Amino acid sequence: MAQIANIAADPGTVSGAVTGAAGLSGGGSVLEMIGSLMLVLVVIFALAFVARRLQGAHFSRSTALRLHSGIQVGAKERVVIVDAGGQQFLVGVAPGSVRLLHKFDAPVDTGAVDVDESGPVEPGFAERLRQALGGQRA
Repeated sequence: MAQIANIAADPGTVSGAVTGAAGLSGGGSVLEMIGSLMLVLVVIFALAFVARRLQGAHFSRSTALRLHSGIQVGAKERVVIVDAGGQQFLVGVAPGSVRLLHKFDAPVDTGAVDVDESGPVEPGFAERLRQALGGQRA
């Protein structure tokens, strides 16, 4: 109680003590704040990376419903071939909408790629990038 009375009697000692304490720890707290900010940014980027990698991951091992292949036809629209109960369907998928485009009578071979007989096919961007990084010329 006597200490509170002494502080109340001389407010200058309190402000001097507070200023001295802030001066000693000011540089350390700024570095600590910057370090914490960097840690938070690293965590955010790490979570974004993991979310992007897991975006197309299939966690279910169900064989009753499988996605064979698909292609992006717009900014948010896709056309996919779905196998459900041994039958295949061509389905259009958009935000808030799924529509049956075609029901196949026979299973579609999704591994086959049509090649134009007129000449060789130009390699895609991914193949050209792979060749450029490997030091090969396209």
